Amino acid sequence: MRIQVGDWYILPNTLHPEDRSLDYRVRVTAMDRKTVHFETEPAPGWTKGTPLSLSMAAFRKLATPVKEGQP
Repeated sequence: MRIQVGDWYILPNTLHPEDRSLDYRVRVTAMDRKTVHFETEPAPGWTKGTPLSLSMAAFRKLATPVKEGQP
């Protein structure tokens, strides 16, 4: 999977794998050779989401790209 800055991805909530409604929708904000930096979708009324990061390998393993038109 090719990861690009600015694209949206779905990260599963590994604490509750049975409930897909708790998954995180994230936007990649920066990358380097080993790390992917991303921001969660902002909560209603908030201007920014929470900035987080994962290793490139973990992000590739867990993330699913959001298709155009998918909420």
